[in-house]
Amino acid sequence: MRSSSFQKTKLERLARSFLIFLELYNDLEVPVFQKYLCLANMKMWLLQQVESEIALMSGSGSTLYALCRHFDDANRLVEKIRAEFGPNLWTAVTSIGDE
Repeated sequence: MRSSSFQKTKLERLARSFLIFLELYNDLEVPVFQKYLCLANMKMWLLQQVESEIALMSGSGSTLYALCRHFDDANRLVEKIRAEFGPNLWTAVTSIGDE
């Protein structure tokens, strides 16, 4: 059983993600996810990972991406993605800050 502090942290992350979601939203996610359930499942998986601050679909669905706070978090997330979805899934890590 997980500790109450872990549960609180997870709830705080979900609340923060929801607030970010209100500002970062792709209208095309709903119809794309209705047609391609696997993409919806992958996005939900990304949102559940502690390394992800937010996950979104780009444009009309060519890419799912996650924003991570730190470069090391992004690299850990890539390893988890490969373990979960296979090594042939294309991934890339890049920085938009100084780190």
